[in-house]
Amino acid sequence: MKFIKSIINFEKKYYKYFFKSSFDIREMITGKILDNRIRKNKILKKSSKELIFRFFYNSKIAREFLLNPKLKPKYVWEPQTTKLLLQLSKKSKNIIFAGSFFGDQAILTAKKNPNSTIHAFEPNINQINCLKINKKKNNLNNIIIKRNILFSKSGLGFEMVYPKGYKKNFDEGCLAIKKTKSSKKSNIFSLSLDDYCFKNKIKKIDLLHMDVEGSEFKILLGAKKKIKNNEIQNIIFELNSNYFNWDKGLNNVSIIKYLIKNKYKIYAIRDIHSSFDINDIEIELLPLNNIYIDGPNHGFNMLATKNTKIKAKFLNNKFSPKYLPYKLEKYFHTKNLINIYNK
Repeated sequence: MKFIKSIINFEKKYYKYFFKSSFDIREMITGKILDNRIRKNKILKKSSKELIFRFFYNSKIAREFLLNPKLKPKYVWEPQTTKLLLQLSKKSKNIIFAGSFFGDQAILTAKKNPNSTIHAFEPNINQINCLKINKKKNNLNNIIIKRNILFSKSGLGFEMVYPKGYKKNFDEGCLAIKKTKSSKKSNIFSLSLDDYCFKNKIKKIDLLHMDVEGSEFKILLGAKKKIKNNEIQNIIFELNSNYFNWDKGLNNVSIIKYLIKNKYKIYAIRDIHSSFDINDIEIELLPLNNIYIDGPNHGFNMLATKNTKIKAKFLNNKFSPKYLPYKLEKYFHTKNLINIYNK
């Protein structure tokens, strides 16, 4: 679309003036213009470097993908997390995605690992329909798509809701789950990972990815047998202060305490909440004590692992897990973010 191209050119021209300015040009100007222009119920099409994607314009993921300055970017969302996903998924047999959305990361993982089985869980009907289309368009036969919620217990009924403070009818990436009073009124039901793996004869989960708006710990509680038997090697999950209270430090957050108790090593993944190709920046992992968290409620991705051979840069100084180019503070930067539009 010419309109989208004009917005990208505007950002590219003026980005350097807003770099380290404390003013986020995407959130405050160009993103809002695009939000008011594109119909939310229209399915859009854009290709990445290797794949074709269909998606609704109803999330920040969709907006960032559309506004990527490259015609065919390498990644759809969160490039550093995606790079880590691809590294950990090599030679994996079973990979679980809890909260697959339209397949922004699950589809690429399936493409890169044709001998792996991707179990993609997504309760949102709009997103799961796009996920099915993207599976078909990219000729992928190694994805099992389930419209279920992974949870602590199987057979519970749920509905999708917007959390307090979130704008309705736009960012479906913020939709959370809420138990219904009667399972008869629900068409979305829960599965525990232990039950799912037992039924499908899955001995080991090589990689579990969770982005489920606060239900991450519930999923782990539904995988007690797998965790106890050391049958989940790597876990990538979002930690969001809208759902997890970290006022007393990350070491006291329920999900972190549980994972440490079960002998996982925990790191924050430094990343940008966009789809920019930042291939010259290696994966950066922050130990718990070096994670800088400040400001309004926000979230970032974390890694819990028993893998001792991860290829990444382990940081010894305190940094934010989020790359924020518009921020002045040293905590939010890494090399060459000023050149983000020229990569």
